[in-house]
Amino acid sequence: MRRQTFKAIEDILRDYPDYDRYIAQREEAILHPDILYAEENNGGGRSSFIGRPTEMKGITLAEDRALMLLKFQRDKIEKVINESDPITNQIVREYYLTRPRTKTWAGVAKDIPMSESHCRRLRDGFFCRLSDELGFIR
Repeated sequence: MRRQTFKAIEDILRDYPDYDRYIAQREEAILHPDILYAEENNGGGRSSFIGRPTEMKGITLAEDRALMLLKFQRDKIEKVINESDPITNQIVREYYLTRPRTKTWAGVAKDIPMSESHCRRLRDGFFCRLSDELGFIR
């Protein structure tokens, strides 16, 4: 696996515990934008704003690329975690998902108990499955 791909997967995995919060924030930003549209049509006539605002918000939620990407990544990580064995999940959880990280690879290996190199091989297999699910080119 290329180093850039590996680093990208690491970054995505480290952000995984916050994905629900990111999704909620994005949905909130779409549904309630900060910009308040003031009507400045003092002389009368038609408004230039689109009617049916609820429909437009729903369409925007369904078509927002950032929101779709967050949900896609969250779902794929959950799928790979659910399909992985408990030991691999424990390794990934202790090294990447626990905050603040208090263990090195040696500490994770000591808790499992396995060798450090075997823990890294299990992590590499997890990353390969996750890269396939996310559509990365290895």
